[in-house]
Amino acid sequence: MKATFTLNKDTVAAYKKAFREMAAVMGKNDPESLQKLALLSGRRVVKNIVDITPPAKGKADASARKRGEQAILNDILRIAIPVTATSAKKAGQTIADGEQLAETYRRSLVRGGGSSGHRVNPRSRKHRLLVRRDEFMAFAKLIHGYVGWLCAGLNAAASKLGFKLPQWITRHGQKYGKIEIKSSPSGIRIRFLQDVPFADAVAGYARKWNWALQKEVKALLNQAKAVVRKRARKTGLKLK
Repeated sequence: MKATFTLNKDTVAAYKKAFREMAAVMGKNDPESLQKLALLSGRRVVKNIVDITPPAKGKADASARKRGEQAILNDILRIAIPVTATSAKKAGQTIADGEQLAETYRRSLVRGGGSSGHRVNPRSRKHRLLVRRDEFMAFAKLIHGYVGWLCAGLNAAASKLGFKLPQWITRHGQKYGKIEIKSSPSGIRIRFLQDVPFADAVAGYARKWNWALQKEVKALLNQAKAVVRKRARKTGLKLK
């Protein structure tokens, strides 16, 4: 696996060791099973990453999408207040249009923020714009479309490995990542690359990939133990 950041070497080594242990109990002379094991393992790693990538906090589901949209709405509210034309006119206030809101938002962004790469610096504006409610909501809906972009680098991998990520992630297409699968008589090698432009700037993102790999290490080791125990029961052996 390859990313635009460096994974923890110890975690990578632990993963290779765990995979070898699982492969050993399956039998080295069964390349078809080894290939299936590699594909299933790669699938779990991708799912692990997606499930802890913002806005997901354990599962990339509809609630995660809504959480991301709410975060974006809160950001826009840092720089603008939706109002009705009537209320603003009565107060003698000037109403900004959608273009002014978009420009202010663009200038207020912090690089690499959140799951969309679009987060507003809370100190960027002391006085908020007044924007017509319909234009405010139209702009918010537009920016909501960026939710899930941080996971877009895994769309190609998920598709190739045989499962589909939520629509709010797949809508960003597969151009931000790729996957390579090479088979040989001795097994299979899977390598995937994520190339989301702002990923390196997202605080803690590399740690999430390492965590995902650590979780798969435990899964492989537990799987290997389960196979050994099952075989032992068939032969009448007792294991602690």
